[in-house]
Amino acid sequence: MRVVIVGLPFFGKRLAENLNRFDKENSYVFLDTYSKKTDKLKALFLIPKADIVFSINGSLSSSGVFDLCLKKKIPLVMMWVGSDVEQAKKNVINGSARMDYLQYAHHFCEVDWIKDELASIGISARIQNFAAFPSNFPLQVFQTSQLSVFCYVNDRDPVFYGMNELIRLAQQFPKINFEVVGTKADSFNPLPSNIHTHGWVQEMDTFYDKCQIVLRFPSHDGLATVVLEALARGKQVLYKYPFPHCKFVPTEEKLTESLSNLYQQFEENTLKENMLGKKYVEENFNEEHIFSGLIQAFKALSK
Repeated sequence: MRVVIVGLPFFGKRLAENLNRFDKENSYVFLDTYSKKTDKLKALFLIPKADIVFSINGSLSSSGVFDLCLKKKIPLVMMWVGSDVEQAKKNVINGSARMDYLQYAHHFCEVDWIKDELASIGISARIQNFAAFPSNFPLQVFQTSQLSVFCYVNDRDPVFYGMNELIRLAQQFPKINFEVVGTKADSFNPLPSNIHTHGWVQEMDTFYDKCQIVLRFPSHDGLATVVLEALARGKQVLYKYPFPHCKFVPTEEKLTESLSNLYQQFEENTLKENMLGKKYVEENFNEEHIFSGLIQAFKALSK
């Protein structure tokens, strides 16, 4: 089986590498058809020979890759991950949606709330995860000298990723450190003194290690990788969406309340590692479980 993976480069490249390592019987190639001209040319030759095309990013907007799949009758799977759903809703509302894509493709997503959003625009999706995590993340015992919160904020749209809410949270909890990666947040200066921004970083282990809490509070989200990584490391997680072993904080009021409770536990020296969360990811998002399921799905849908 020959699988061509397209879509979001960060996740697509990593998935192709992991699947080639995990599965020696089939081949997986990632093509960055968003930004690389050479990969766009490769797509013209590789997609017609593929048994299936897997796009990590769904779309109802016109796409050369999707058109080629339709023309050559190559099975296409769209993995809907979050912001792509918002764009698809707009396409449907303004009448620009490619309904032939909707009908031709097989649709996957990672969580129930995305499945429900897709259903609202006529897309029936199955839940199929593709992100896997090793079970050997070292467990860092929570330090007791300083409570710290880790947060990823994408510099393309800090407001969307909750920067304003984060600033208000830091103002309410001046004794808690907030470590922010992904943006320098220069346009928000002056920031509260307990917010430390680090911009884009390649290696986030250091930040995970020093924090007991991970916060994810964007305007809209799929199943965020940072949430799974945090759980795998035994962190307490504040998440805007309901997910096992996370603190569900759908509103800013609930976010403040939950952080206050965690801070009280810290002050009382009762804040402990999230062992149930760590076990959950180890059992449900290990490579054997995720990749075997994904490969079986590919085989069932391939030509």
